[in-house]
This record gives sequence, C-alpha cells and structure tokens, in this order.
Amino acid sequence: MKIGCVKLLAELEAYINQSKKALIGNKRVVDFDEIMAIITAIKDSLPNDIKQAQYLLKERDSIMGEARAEADKTLREANQEAEMLVRDAQREARETLKQAEAMADEKLRMANEEAEIIVNEAKHKQMELIDQHQITRMATEQAKNMLEDAKKQAREIRLGGREYVDDMLAKLEAQLEKNLNEVRQNRSTL
Repeated sequence: MKIGCVKLLAELEAYINQSKKALIGNKRVVDFDEIMAIITAIKDSLPNDIKQAQYLLKERDSIMGEARAEADKTLREANQEAEMLVRDAQREARETLKQAEAMADEKLRMANEEAEIIVNEAKHKQMELIDQHQITRMATEQAKNMLEDAKKQAREIRLGGREYVDDMLAKLEAQLEKNLNEVRQNRSTL
C-alpha cells in the first residue's frame, strides 16, 4: 500500500528537523540514502493524473511548436505565391496593354490612310466637279467624320485595354487578400 504524498512530505520534514545540526551555519547532517528513499517514495505516490498532466503539457508544447512552424511555413509559401501571382499579373497586364496600344495604333494608322485617301479623292472630285460645290463639301465632311470615328475607335480600344488590365488586377488583389485573410485566420486558430 502506498503512503500518501502529503504524509511522505511530512515525514521528510520531520526527518530533516530531527537530524543533527552542523557545527557551522544553518546546515543539517542527513543520511543521503534515507532522503533519496523518501523522495523516491514521494515520486511514486504522485497521482497518475499529475504525471499524465506533465506528459500532456510536454505534448501540447510539442504540438504548438509544430503548428507554429507549419503556420509560418504556410504564411511564407502564401506570401511567395502571392508575390509570384502579382508579378505574373503585372507582366500579363503590361503585355495586354501593349497589345491594346498596338491595335489602337494600327487602327489609327489605317484610319489616317483611309482618311487621306478619301480626302485625296474628295480633292480630286472637287477639281473635277468645281461647279458642283455641294458634292465636294459633303465628301470632305464625310472624310472628316470618318477620321473622327477612327480616332474615337482608337481611343476606345486604348481605354478598353486599360480597363481590362485594371479589372484583372482588382480581381487578383481581392483573391490575394482573401487568401491572406484565410492564412491569418488559420494561423490565429493555432
């Protein structure tokens, strides 16, 4: 039958109090083996729950350490992925904008050529139909209108390209923010 932990502590205290005082200072002379036997008995009498609690505390600390390391790793990976996605999106946005500007420039060039042809034709007709002033004026006006329409289309293409790029970046930003918030929530639960 095991003796209770409190009783063993009282026995240890009584043993120390009854031991001989040393000649110098507040020291006592005790039998080392006797003291160790009482300490061993105290350890043996500790409830299993305390031993279990100590084990669980060590286990908890180990799990928390692993969880922190995993969370840090996940956060690092998420940051790296986010940076990569941003770089890719910026590169794609630059390429899209470049293509949109090239298309707009080509449309403008073609519109200028077409307008020049129309203006030249109108001038030629003007010379031929000097007496028909109204027709010449209408052709010139039509050429100017076509040139304005072409310029307007080129501007719309440029603006549309920029809006598309801006929309893509906004969607990417929202997705990255959502992913980062999920990582933070997962980390805070650890």
